[in-house]
Amino acid sequence: MFSAAGEGPSPMPFVVYGMAAVFFIVVLVFFVILQAKQYKRCPPNRLLVVFGKTPGQMDRACIVLHGGAVFVWPLLQDYAYLSLEPMQIEIPKALRGQAVDLGLKLPETWSFAIGVDPELMQAAALRLLGLPPHEIEHTAIDLIVGRLERKVDSLQSSSAPADSASIIEKWKNEVDRSLAQVGLVTLGYR
Repeated sequence: MFSAAGEGPSPMPFVVYGMAAVFFIVVLVFFVILQAKQYKRCPPNRLLVVFGKTPGQMDRACIVLHGGAVFVWPLLQDYAYLSLEPMQIEIPKALRGQAVDLGLKLPETWSFAIGVDPELMQAAALRLLGLPPHEIEHTAIDLIVGRLERKVDSLQSSSAPADSASIIEKWKNEVDRSLAQVGLVTLGYR
């Protein structure tokens, strides 16, 4: 502890303790910064999808959150957002004209969005994640207009409908089932 000349304690232990303290502080700051950067919050108008290695979720390819926050492990997981903003498509005039000839009044526009039920969120994450909004709209057009075209064609071969409103509501339920397969839900039509 004391030097040979008797000049007092050696400065060596203080340097070692000082370096260890600096190292501990640097590691602590790094850990805090990592935690802050990897803690992802989900705004109310979006879904947060965490994918990659998802512990405890062996039956799912990803974790989907609506609101709340989660820590995303670097190198093991990644994340993306899905917008819950409503979208709207226009039903083609030709299809509406065919329906009018049969005594039905099809809606001009159809509003839809990604659903927030757990099954719908999971389906949307699997089928819509990474698609730009216009591709999601195109998918919805294929599902909605395709289903309505098949229904109008089937009515052309049968007799005229008795109650237009009930038929449209029945078709809406069938369209909803088709949209649910990709995580979308009907908000309304007019």
